[in-house]
Amino acid sequence: MKFSKSFKSTFTVIATSFLLLFFVHKANAQQSIEIGMMAGVANYYGDINPNFSLKQLGPSLSILAKHNYNHYISLKGALSYGKIKGDDSVRDLAFQEIRNLSFQSNILEASAQVELNFFKYEIENLNHFFTPYISTGLAYFHFNPKTEYKGEMVNLVEVGTEGQNATDLTDNEAYQLNQFSIPFGLGFKYWVAGPWTIGAEVTYRKTFTDYLDDVSDVYIDEFLLDGPGRDLADPSFVEPKNISRPERQRGDRITKDHYLFAGVYFTYNFQLTKCPSAKKGTKGFILGN
Repeated sequence: MKFSKSFKSTFTVIATSFLLLFFVHKANAQQSIEIGMMAGVANYYGDINPNFSLKQLGPSLSILAKHNYNHYISLKGALSYGKIKGDDSVRDLAFQEIRNLSFQSNILEASAQVELNFFKYEIENLNHFFTPYISTGLAYFHFNPKTEYKGEMVNLVEVGTEGQNATDLTDNEAYQLNQFSIPFGLGFKYWVAGPWTIGAEVTYRKTFTDYLDDVSDVYIDEFLLDGPGRDLADPSFVEPKNISRPERQRGDRITKDHYLFAGVYFTYNFQLTKCPSAKKGTKGFILGN
């Protein structure tokens, strides 16, 4: 698998950030493990949703685990599910209404991220019980765009709407359904009581594929497509279908597709090191479990 210079440079920065985790915290820092769940919505940006409209949100769900190295830095792992979708018929652009493309796809993702708190955060401490934070890392995800065809859901990658099934005559190869992405998150967390924390988070995923929605390049000659491919490559309403003249733009192949998950979560905290007592300088009033 080939990676772009942008991916390599971004990966280098993230890898360096992960390594810093093991050097920035003090040996006597309070460490803990958190586990929890997040539920919310998923959305995507691409050729069928170029303005990141919120008209077609899907559900999302994540299982979270964090290792808090100190009051400012955490390493977070997550297994996530989200459903993204897009439909030209609900967009405001006249070209999209005529083009009439649509898709939906489940996203299955595993990610590892560095989480950096803006403020000192410590459960059971009323001086440091909330903080906004940012996060970034690396994710690996699976997607599979589908659309409805004659009453059934069809895998678009198998149909080859842009000539992926005729690689000897086109330059388009079948796109990979397993890809890397770079998450960039912004969130807020708040200690509720005892070991419980609640929070809200929005995490945008930068991908390196333009086929989350199966739309990227130009229309191709009809003879290169089979029956379902002909219908799904150009389901436009116009007759004759001159919108799909060969080499006419079908999508924007320069801009990649992206997706995001946003939601509310709760976590349970397991202390790995004992909290310092008030005599050792803990600030504020400490609540017992």
